[in-house]
Amino acid sequence: MSKGVSLEDVQKNKWDIAFVGRPIDDRGKAIVSQVHKHANEVIELFYDANNMTLTINTNSIQIKEFNAAVAPYFGKKIILESTTLGVPELIIGCDFFTNQVKTRSFDLLYFEPREYRRQFDADDVMSFRNYSLSTGFLGFKGIPGYSFSLESARNTPVVFFVGYEGERLAQAVESLPIEEKRRYVVFGVPAFQVGWEMDSFANNIETIGKEISKYDVQFCGADNPRAAYELLEELFKGNKTNSFFVAPIGTKPHAIGTALFCSKHPGNVGILYDHPMRLEGRSKSLGPCHLYSIRK
Repeated sequence: MSKGVSLEDVQKNKWDIAFVGRPIDDRGKAIVSQVHKHANEVIELFYDANNMTLTINTNSIQIKEFNAAVAPYFGKKIILESTTLGVPELIIGCDFFTNQVKTRSFDLLYFEPREYRRQFDADDVMSFRNYSLSTGFLGFKGIPGYSFSLESARNTPVVFFVGYEGERLAQAVESLPIEEKRRYVVFGVPAFQVGWEMDSFANNIETIGKEISKYDVQFCGADNPRAAYELLEELFKGNKTNSFFVAPIGTKPHAIGTALFCSKHPGNVGILYDHPMRLEGRSKSLGPCHLYSIRK
Protein backbone atom coordinates (compact mmCIF):
# COMPACT_ATOMS: atom_id res chain seq x y z
CA MET A 1 0.00 0.00 0.00
CA SER A 2 1.38 3.40 -1.04
CA LYS A 3 0.10 6.87 -0.16
CA GLY A 4 0.84 10.26 -1.65
CA VAL A 5 -0.55 13.67 -2.54
CA SER A 6 -0.94 12.86 -6.25
CA LEU A 7 -0.81 9.91 -8.59
CA GLU A 8 2.76 10.84 -9.54
CA ASP A 9 3.79 10.23 -5.92
CA VAL A 10 2.73 6.58 -5.96
CA GLN A 11 3.18 5.52 -9.59
CA LYS A 12 6.00 6.49 -11.96
CA ASN A 13 5.34 4.04 -14.80
CA LYS A 14 2.31 3.63 -17.04
CA TRP A 15 -0.33 0.94 -16.84
CA ASP A 16 -1.37 -0.85 -20.03
CA ILE A 17 -5.07 -0.80 -19.18
CA ALA A 18 -7.05 1.24 -16.65
CA PHE A 19 -10.66 0.45 -15.76
CA VAL A 20 -12.57 3.49 -14.52
CA GLY A 21 -16.17 4.25 -13.59
CA ARG A 22 -18.47 7.07 -14.64
CA PRO A 23 -17.35 10.26 -12.84
CA ILE A 24 -20.19 12.05 -11.07
CA ASP A 25 -18.33 14.99 -9.53
CA ASP A 26 -15.23 17.14 -9.90
CA ARG A 27 -13.19 14.66 -7.86
CA GLY A 28 -14.04 11.82 -10.24
CA LYS A 29 -13.37 13.92 -13.33
CA ALA A 30 -9.98 15.00 -11.99
CA ILE A 31 -9.04 11.40 -11.17
CA VAL A 32 -10.03 10.06 -14.59
CA SER A 33 -8.02 12.88 -16.18
CA GLN A 34 -4.95 11.82 -14.18
CA VAL A 35 -5.48 8.16 -15.05
CA HIS A 36 -5.53 9.01 -18.77
CA LYS A 37 -2.01 10.37 -18.38
CA HIS A 38 -0.81 7.19 -16.66
CA ALA A 39 -2.44 4.49 -18.79
CA ASN A 40 -2.07 3.54 -22.43
CA GLU A 41 -5.77 2.69 -22.65
CA VAL A 42 -8.68 3.68 -20.41
CA ILE A 43 -11.89 1.65 -20.34
CA GLU A 44 -15.12 2.70 -18.64
CA LEU A 45 -16.88 -0.07 -16.73
CA PHE A 46 -20.45 0.20 -15.43
CA TYR A 47 -22.72 -2.38 -13.78
CA ASP A 48 -26.48 -2.12 -14.31
CA ALA A 49 -28.09 -3.64 -11.19
CA ASN A 50 -31.58 -3.68 -12.70
CA ASN A 51 -30.59 -5.73 -15.75
CA MET A 52 -27.52 -7.39 -14.19
CA THR A 53 -25.36 -6.42 -17.17
CA LEU A 54 -21.94 -4.81 -17.60
CA THR A 55 -21.21 -1.96 -19.96
CA ILE A 56 -17.64 -1.83 -21.27
CA ASN A 57 -17.35 1.62 -22.80
CA THR A 58 -20.55 1.54 -24.89
CA ASN A 59 -20.91 -2.23 -25.25
CA SER A 60 -23.45 -3.88 -22.90
CA ILE A 61 -22.76 -7.54 -22.10
CA GLN A 62 -23.85 -10.30 -19.75
CA ILE A 63 -21.52 -11.00 -16.81
CA LYS A 64 -20.64 -14.41 -18.26
CA GLU A 65 -19.30 -12.62 -21.36
CA PHE A 66 -16.83 -10.51 -19.37
CA ASN A 67 -14.05 -13.09 -19.75
CA ALA A 68 -14.17 -13.03 -23.53
CA ALA A 69 -14.59 -9.25 -23.65
CA VAL A 70 -11.36 -8.57 -21.76
CA ALA A 71 -9.37 -11.50 -23.14
CA PRO A 72 -7.22 -9.12 -25.24
CA TYR A 73 -5.91 -7.61 -22.00
CA PHE A 74 -4.59 -10.87 -20.50
CA GLY A 75 -1.01 -10.45 -19.33
CA LYS A 76 -1.23 -6.66 -19.35
CA LYS A 77 -0.48 -4.28 -16.50
CA ILE A 78 -3.95 -3.56 -15.07
CA ILE A 79 -5.37 -0.98 -12.66
CA LEU A 80 -8.90 -0.65 -11.30
CA GLU A 81 -9.68 2.97 -10.40
CA SER A 82 -11.87 2.30 -7.38
CA THR A 83 -12.88 5.91 -6.63
CA THR A 84 -15.07 6.07 -9.71
CA LEU A 85 -15.90 2.37 -9.99
CA GLY A 86 -18.87 1.18 -7.96
CA VAL A 87 -18.79 -1.69 -5.47
CA PRO A 88 -20.30 -4.22 -7.94
CA GLU A 89 -17.63 -3.42 -10.54
CA LEU A 90 -14.95 -3.87 -7.88
CA ILE A 91 -16.39 -7.21 -6.76
CA ILE A 92 -16.60 -8.48 -10.33
CA GLY A 93 -13.22 -7.03 -11.34
CA CYS A 94 -11.29 -8.35 -8.33
CA ASP A 95 -12.85 -11.79 -8.75
CA PHE A 96 -11.93 -11.84 -12.42
CA PHE A 97 -8.35 -10.63 -12.09
CA THR A 98 -7.73 -12.86 -9.06
CA ASN A 99 -9.32 -16.10 -10.20
CA GLN A 100 -9.83 -15.97 -13.95
CA VAL A 101 -6.86 -14.16 -15.47
CA LYS A 102 -3.42 -15.70 -15.40
CA THR A 103 -1.62 -12.62 -14.14
CA ARG A 104 0.62 -12.22 -11.14
CA SER A 105 -0.57 -8.80 -10.07
CA PHE A 106 -2.93 -5.90 -10.56
CA ASP A 107 -3.39 -2.52 -8.89
CA LEU A 108 -6.23 -0.53 -7.36
CA LEU A 109 -6.33 3.23 -6.98
CA TYR A 110 -8.31 5.37 -4.54
CA PHE A 111 -8.40 9.11 -3.85
CA GLU A 112 -9.92 10.34 -0.60
CA PRO A 113 -12.25 13.36 -0.80
CA ARG A 114 -11.31 16.64 0.85
CA GLU A 115 -14.96 17.21 1.61
CA TYR A 116 -18.29 15.40 1.29
CA ARG A 117 -21.54 17.16 0.49
CA ARG A 118 -23.66 17.72 3.58
CA GLN A 119 -27.34 18.44 4.10
CA PHE A 120 -28.22 20.98 6.77
CA ASP A 121 -31.61 21.44 8.39
CA ALA A 122 -32.21 24.67 10.31
CA ASP A 123 -34.69 22.88 12.57
CA ASP A 124 -32.32 20.06 13.49
CA VAL A 125 -29.33 20.99 15.67
CA MET A 126 -27.62 17.69 14.76
CA SER A 127 -28.01 18.13 11.00
CA PHE A 128 -24.37 19.19 10.66
CA ARG A 129 -23.63 15.45 10.73
CA ASN A 130 -25.96 14.69 7.81
CA TYR A 131 -24.38 13.78 4.50
CA SER A 132 -26.01 14.12 1.09
CA LEU A 133 -24.40 11.35 -0.95
CA SER A 134 -27.23 9.41 -2.64
CA THR A 135 -30.57 10.18 -4.25
CA GLY A 136 -31.99 6.78 -3.35
CA PHE A 137 -31.27 3.06 -3.28
CA LEU A 138 -32.36 0.24 -5.59
CA GLY A 139 -32.53 -2.11 -2.62
CA PHE A 140 -30.59 -5.20 -1.66
CA LYS A 141 -30.05 -7.02 -4.94
CA GLY A 142 -27.50 -9.72 -5.58
CA ILE A 143 -24.19 -9.35 -7.41
CA PRO A 144 -23.52 -12.18 -9.89
CA GLY A 145 -21.25 -14.80 -8.40
CA TYR A 146 -21.95 -13.65 -4.85
CA SER A 147 -25.71 -14.01 -4.51
CA PHE A 148 -27.26 -16.25 -1.87
CA SER A 149 -30.88 -16.62 -0.91
CA LEU A 150 -31.61 -13.91 1.64
CA GLU A 151 -33.47 -16.48 3.69
CA SER A 152 -30.12 -18.13 4.38
CA ALA A 153 -29.07 -14.97 6.25
CA ARG A 154 -31.08 -16.22 9.23
CA ASN A 155 -28.32 -18.65 10.11
CA THR A 156 -25.34 -16.91 8.51
CA PRO A 157 -22.96 -14.32 10.01
CA VAL A 158 -23.34 -10.86 8.46
CA VAL A 159 -20.61 -8.19 8.56
CA PHE A 160 -21.67 -4.59 7.90
CA PHE A 161 -19.01 -2.04 6.97
CA VAL A 162 -20.81 1.22 7.70
CA GLY A 163 -20.19 4.83 6.72
CA TYR A 164 -22.02 8.12 6.99
CA GLU A 165 -25.46 7.17 5.64
CA GLY A 166 -27.12 5.59 8.66
CA GLU A 167 -30.29 4.76 6.74
CA ARG A 168 -28.43 2.04 4.86
CA LEU A 169 -27.80 -0.06 7.97
CA ALA A 170 -31.29 0.70 9.27
CA GLN A 171 -32.89 -0.51 6.05
CA ALA A 172 -30.79 -3.67 6.03
CA VAL A 173 -31.74 -4.59 9.59
CA GLU A 174 -35.42 -3.88 8.92
CA SER A 175 -35.69 -5.70 5.60
CA LEU A 176 -33.28 -8.64 5.84
CA PRO A 177 -33.80 -11.81 7.91
CA ILE A 178 -30.55 -11.52 9.88
CA GLU A 179 -29.69 -13.74 12.82
CA GLU A 180 -29.48 -11.48 15.88
CA LYS A 181 -26.43 -13.12 17.42
CA ARG A 182 -24.32 -12.89 14.26
CA ARG A 183 -24.34 -9.19 13.40
CA TYR A 184 -20.99 -7.45 13.09
CA VAL A 185 -20.73 -3.70 12.48
CA VAL A 186 -17.39 -2.25 11.38
CA PHE A 187 -16.59 1.47 11.66
CA GLY A 188 -13.78 3.18 9.78
CA VAL A 189 -11.48 4.21 12.61
CA PRO A 190 -9.17 6.05 12.13
CA ALA A 191 -11.37 7.98 9.68
CA PHE A 192 -10.18 9.79 6.55
CA GLN A 193 -10.18 12.99 8.58
CA VAL A 194 -10.19 13.56 12.34
CA GLY A 195 -13.76 13.84 13.57
CA TRP A 196 -15.44 12.10 10.64
CA GLU A 197 -15.69 8.93 12.71
CA MET A 198 -18.05 10.79 15.06
CA ASP A 199 -20.39 11.44 12.12
CA SER A 200 -20.43 7.74 11.34
CA PHE A 201 -21.10 6.85 14.99
CA ALA A 202 -23.87 9.42 15.30
CA ASN A 203 -25.61 8.45 12.07
CA ASN A 204 -25.65 4.72 12.86
CA ILE A 205 -26.21 4.80 16.62
CA GLU A 206 -29.98 5.01 16.32
CA THR A 207 -30.05 1.60 14.68
CA ILE A 208 -27.35 -0.02 16.80
CA GLY A 209 -28.25 1.65 20.08
CA LYS A 210 -31.78 0.27 20.14
CA GLU A 211 -30.41 -3.25 20.57
CA ILE A 212 -26.71 -2.85 21.21
CA SER A 213 -26.40 -6.33 22.70
CA LYS A 214 -27.21 -7.81 19.28
CA TYR A 215 -24.14 -6.28 17.63
CA ASP A 216 -20.45 -7.05 17.76
CA VAL A 217 -18.78 -3.70 17.00
CA GLN A 218 -15.38 -3.71 15.28
CA PHE A 219 -13.00 -1.06 13.93
CA CYS A 220 -10.46 -0.80 11.14
CA GLY A 221 -8.89 2.14 9.31
CA ALA A 222 -11.20 3.81 6.80
CA ASP A 223 -8.40 3.88 4.20
CA ASN A 224 -7.07 0.38 4.87
CA PRO A 225 -8.35 -2.48 2.67
CA ARG A 226 -5.80 -4.87 4.16
CA ALA A 227 -7.26 -4.33 7.65
CA ALA A 228 -10.77 -4.97 6.27
CA TYR A 229 -9.59 -8.11 4.51
CA GLU A 230 -7.80 -9.46 7.58
CA LEU A 231 -10.79 -8.72 9.82
CA LEU A 232 -13.09 -10.64 7.47
CA GLU A 233 -10.69 -13.57 7.43
CA GLU A 234 -10.60 -13.58 11.23
CA LEU A 235 -14.40 -13.46 11.56
CA PHE A 236 -14.88 -16.07 8.85
CA LYS A 237 -12.53 -18.54 10.50
CA GLY A 238 -13.81 -17.71 14.00
CA ASN A 239 -17.39 -18.54 13.05
CA LYS A 240 -16.33 -21.91 11.60
CA THR A 241 -18.95 -21.64 8.90
CA ASN A 242 -19.06 -22.47 5.21
CA SER A 243 -21.16 -19.41 4.35
CA PHE A 244 -20.80 -15.75 5.14
CA PHE A 245 -22.49 -12.46 4.23
CA VAL A 246 -20.74 -9.11 3.88
CA ALA A 247 -22.45 -5.73 3.37
CA PRO A 248 -19.83 -3.22 2.07
CA ILE A 249 -21.87 -0.05 2.66
CA GLY A 250 -19.02 1.94 4.22
CA THR A 251 -15.81 3.35 2.72
CA LYS A 252 -14.47 2.33 -0.68
CA PRO A 253 -11.21 0.92 0.79
CA HIS A 254 -13.37 -1.34 2.98
CA ALA A 255 -15.19 -2.41 -0.20
CA ILE A 256 -11.82 -3.22 -1.78
CA GLY A 257 -10.93 -5.41 1.20
CA THR A 258 -14.33 -7.07 0.87
CA ALA A 259 -13.81 -7.67 -2.86
CA LEU A 260 -10.42 -9.30 -2.25
CA PHE A 261 -11.86 -11.44 0.55
CA CYS A 262 -14.71 -12.56 -1.71
CA SER A 263 -12.31 -13.47 -4.49
CA LYS A 264 -10.48 -15.80 -2.11
CA HIS A 265 -13.69 -17.56 -1.01
CA PRO A 266 -15.82 -17.97 -4.14
CA GLY A 267 -18.95 -19.95 -3.41
CA ASN A 268 -18.80 -19.25 0.32
CA VAL A 269 -19.45 -15.51 0.52
CA GLY A 270 -22.64 -13.64 -0.29
CA ILE A 271 -22.72 -9.88 -0.83
CA LEU A 272 -25.54 -7.75 0.58
CA TYR A 273 -25.59 -4.48 -1.33
CA ASP A 274 -28.27 -1.82 -1.72
CA HIS A 275 -26.97 -0.21 -4.94
CA PRO A 276 -27.14 3.51 -4.11
CA MET A 277 -27.87 6.03 -6.84
CA ARG A 278 -24.92 8.30 -6.19
CA LEU A 279 -25.63 12.00 -6.09
CA GLU A 280 -23.81 14.21 -8.58
CA GLY A 281 -21.43 16.58 -6.83
CA ARG A 282 -21.30 14.39 -3.71
CA SER A 283 -17.64 15.19 -2.99
CA LYS A 284 -15.20 18.03 -3.54
CA SER A 285 -11.48 18.18 -4.27
CA LEU A 286 -8.88 15.46 -4.05
CA GLY A 287 -7.51 14.20 -0.78
CA PRO A 288 -4.60 11.76 -0.37
CA CYS A 289 -3.98 9.21 -3.11
CA HIS A 290 -3.72 5.50 -2.29
CA LEU A 291 -2.29 2.78 -4.51
CA TYR A 292 -2.97 -0.81 -3.49
CA SER A 293 -0.89 -3.40 -5.31
CA ILE A 294 -2.18 -6.97 -5.30
CA ARG A 295 0.39 -9.73 -5.66
CA LYS A 296 -0.88 -13.27 -6.12
